[in-house]
Amino acid sequence: MSNSSNLIAKNASVSFCSVEVGRYVVFPCIGKANNRKYNVHLAKEKETDKLILSQLKHSNILQLVDVFVAGSDILIVTPLMDYGSVKDLIHFRYHFGLPEQLIATVLYDVLLALEYLHDHDFIHRSVRCSHILLSSQGKVCLSGFRLVASVLESDRRLRKLHEFTEDFQSSLMWFAPEVLEQNIAGYGVKSDIYSLGIAGCEMANGFVPFSNMSNIQMFWEKLRGVTPRLLDGKTLPAIETSDPMEASTDEQRNRWFSDKFHAFIELCLKFHPCDRPSAKALLKHGFFRQYKKECRSVSSFLADVNPLSTTSMGVFWLRIRFQLLWQIAVRRNSFAIVITMPIHIGHLVIKKKYFKH
Repeated sequence: MSNSSNLIAKNASVSFCSVEVGRYVVFPCIGKANNRKYNVHLAKEKETDKLILSQLKHSNILQLVDVFVAGSDILIVTPLMDYGSVKDLIHFRYHFGLPEQLIATVLYDVLLALEYLHDHDFIHRSVRCSHILLSSQGKVCLSGFRLVASVLESDRRLRKLHEFTEDFQSSLMWFAPEVLEQNIAGYGVKSDIYSLGIAGCEMANGFVPFSNMSNIQMFWEKLRGVTPRLLDGKTLPAIETSDPMEASTDEQRNRWFSDKFHAFIELCLKFHPCDRPSAKALLKHGFFRQYKKECRSVSSFLADVNPLSTTSMGVFWLRIRFQLLWQIAVRRNSFAIVITMPIHIGHLVIKKKYFKH
């Protein structure tokens, strides 16, 4: 990461609000830099993201509607996925991990997104639960494209990438060994498959593998071939262990994931990328076929979970977010704000009305 990017990180504030234009969209305020040149730097970075994402048209990839600058605010516009992320679902609903069938439904749709990306010569490089979004309409969308990279250079396909910057700091636990190793062999699209395996463990176990370790310890564990696994009655010891990778609860010991799920995760987490299947091959894995007949959507599993669009937030948060929205409206001079209902901490629904000038 450049020095200017570091300064942005130190001086930026992050805010969220929502707009209703027939459907929900989200306006995350990406950065509010104190120095204009840093703001311009970030704006150019987001324009690059917009250019890349404008090429990606897939039902399981979060659509980027717009990126714009309003005064000192840099904002992006995307559809609102009103169940939030899988990480949110784990935190608020499934503390010890999601049901296997729900995991299968989510992972299948993420694989469809990865298959599309890889076919178009992109590596996502940040597959994790916080970047997998869910909606009450049953949609699963992959987001978090800040680190996406193309394996094409001047119309010439590159087999491997070698880039590793400070921007990767927040995704280290999900990275494949070959990405962390930073050797001459580089890394390719199969690094996304490893990250998917880590995300699968995150969904099943309720926490991210290696999250209780320092980055250095995690680095060495991965490079010596330590592989995370699903925690259930098959893999956990009968008595409690001091090994933090095997820490568990009675709930985890008394559950049993299918052999096909265990096999799927093991394939994704193979140490050597050449031993990992492609996204296209994994879509045909028996783990998904065993649930194919039921064809359940994500929303069918979450009937007792209130989407963001029906969840009330406090008046305190409403006032804070309204102030942000009002500032944006004045700067854009393109819409009037009409409050309809609060939906979530950090979100506010408004109606957008264009004026003829």
